[in-house]
Amino acid sequence: MADKSPIEWTDATANAVNGCSPVSPGCKRCFAMRQAHRTDVRRGLTVHTDAGMVWTGEVRFHERALQQVLSWRRPRRIFWNAHGDLFHPAVPDAWIHRCIDAMRETPHHIHQVLTKRSERMLEFVRDYTRLPDDIAQYYDLPTNGSVQLFQPLRNVWFGVSVEDQARADERIPNLLATPAAVRFLSCEPLLGPIDLTRIMEANRDECFHNRDNVPFMFKDRVWTETRGSLNALTGHYWGEDLVDGQWEGWCDEHKQPSPGFGEPGYHEPLGWVIVGGESGPGARPMHPDWARSLRDQCAAAGVPFFFKQNGEYASVSEVEGPGEHHRFPDGATVRKLGKKAAGRLLDGVEHNGVPA
Repeated sequence: MADKSPIEWTDATANAVNGCSPVSPGCKRCFAMRQAHRTDVRRGLTVHTDAGMVWTGEVRFHERALQQVLSWRRPRRIFWNAHGDLFHPAVPDAWIHRCIDAMRETPHHIHQVLTKRSERMLEFVRDYTRLPDDIAQYYDLPTNGSVQLFQPLRNVWFGVSVEDQARADERIPNLLATPAAVRFLSCEPLLGPIDLTRIMEANRDECFHNRDNVPFMFKDRVWTETRGSLNALTGHYWGEDLVDGQWEGWCDEHKQPSPGFGEPGYHEPLGWVIVGGESGPGARPMHPDWARSLRDQCAAAGVPFFFKQNGEYASVSEVEGPGEHHRFPDGATVRKLGKKAAGRLLDGVEHNGVPA
């Protein structure tokens, strides 16, 4: 835990849950995995291999970190579990309850929770924030299971890490269905282009559905056969209906207002996007156009954009000086300078967007 975090988009960290295991390509150069053996709290949670230090999958609870959060009186933005994943499968539900209870009990703080396990996050947060049937009856809503109401915690932001399009398609739909005050992305390390305006169902080239299998993003309509995608930055749906053997396109401009409650399939768009290149030994280079695209997508939708870092590499057009070059297939070239020298500028501009 740290009251003054070097992470640019937060004020402090609370590492109540420590330990993890690799789950996708973004985990390969994890800084927490490299450093765990250096501290008593996390020593033994990694093992040395030919590829370097690797998580064992064991997790630990650090009581002092939780109590520290409860003792802080000055308001802070607190990033939880930078050295673990709150929704890792080895983490008991009781630990998650204790952490989220602490967030609820400290409304003067903003709590930032980031995970790669979006499915468990969705299930747990729904259970935690679901309102009882008598509340639904008060609002004259059915309680037969067709509608479920949630009361998101107003000071808790839930986010997912996505490093490429495949992980975006896998995790973002779960994030958007999670009851939250703010839903955010950490695209770090950014390892490939991501189009947030065309989120597809994971592991499919296109979303195909029939009237008996309608996913949450298409809950307001029924078709005989449909394919489509979701704009995660605006909440709009893009789809096509099969009519007389022909695909007919449409865009659903309807987005429900948020009364502070939700239902299965109910979602708001993303509220924040953080982007950063990889840093540390063996860091993989980030194409500047991948970051530019996300910057421009956010600008078009009015979503706050935070550019955390270029990583170890910077565009040759951005920073002068010697250094190893990496050339992408399209001809773009970046130079290896180190994290500090590569800096935080994207096309000469520092981007520090944060939700209000």
